[in-house]
Amino acid sequence: MRASLIVVLALFAACALASCSAKITPQTVLLPATSEHAALEIQYAEYGRRSGPLILALHGFTDSWYSFELLMQQYHSAHIVAMTLPCYGTSTKDATVAADVDKMGRVVMQFIDKMRLGAIDVVMGHSMSTVLATRLAQLHPDVFGGVVLMGSFAYMNEDLKGAFNAIAADVVAQNLGDDGHFGHDYCWTWQTGTTNMELVPEWFLEGCTQQAMMVPGKCWLAGVQYLTTVNITDILPLVTRPVLIVYGDGDFIAPANGGIETMFEGLPNMNIVKLHGLGHAPHWEAPDEVAFAVDQFVDTVEHWEDEA
Repeated sequence: MRASLIVVLALFAACALASCSAKITPQTVLLPATSEHAALEIQYAEYGRRSGPLILALHGFTDSWYSFELLMQQYHSAHIVAMTLPCYGTSTKDATVAADVDKMGRVVMQFIDKMRLGAIDVVMGHSMSTVLATRLAQLHPDVFGGVVLMGSFAYMNEDLKGAFNAIAADVVAQNLGDDGHFGHDYCWTWQTGTTNMELVPEWFLEGCTQQAMMVPGKCWLAGVQYLTTVNITDILPLVTRPVLIVYGDGDFIAPANGGIETMFEGLPNMNIVKLHGLGHAPHWEAPDEVAFAVDQFVDTVEHWEDEA
């Protein structure tokens, strides 16, 4: 009996050190061809209680569903579905779709229909997908109850465009072509450069690095085109659903664009949560704090809908 207890305690300690938690296994679904794209294989993962509030999570540039794993582990009462967009993870590498926010949006709506998800309580976007989530809520207020944005931007100024255009130059300089991939060092630097590394488990950062290494040259270029050309300022007043913006006070993108409040001042129903000491990926750096903020927002969305 005592030996068994020692084994159990040893396993518990090992889990604590290695972040042993409920395993989330990604799956795939095939979306039929349309006039804009061939058939797409889309990777996704889901976690939580299916009867709870439904959150659709959309990742940032070079990431995948995996970007939300730490956050998903915080939820047991909600149902989170994290989608891997075209060009990323193991989803079909369609650069034409990945370069255009509206084409991406139509693929997301296809995914929702194929998965029979129905109404989405909250659509959550990180970085690149903050513009996508906002656009979806503007076009489909009957589908999305609320919006959560993390590492947000509505546009990029010239300095940030220059920084991302430098990535496109790296694709050319390293002769990646359509299907070549950046190596580990490049992707590690990319994934860790905007976060407070002291707050993020190394094993998770390594996983994010592996995800970036899966992105071929054509998709890096498509993402840069998407990021440097999109500007959703004009549609912000048209977003009727409530929006929660969660950001770290160390995020380099928001200050470079004049600040979150200024960038999103056109939103008619905006809530902001600023987290101290965090960078561009608060759901990596403090998933518990983000989950708490999102939980409170979901309650607000439900009350807002009751009053509407």
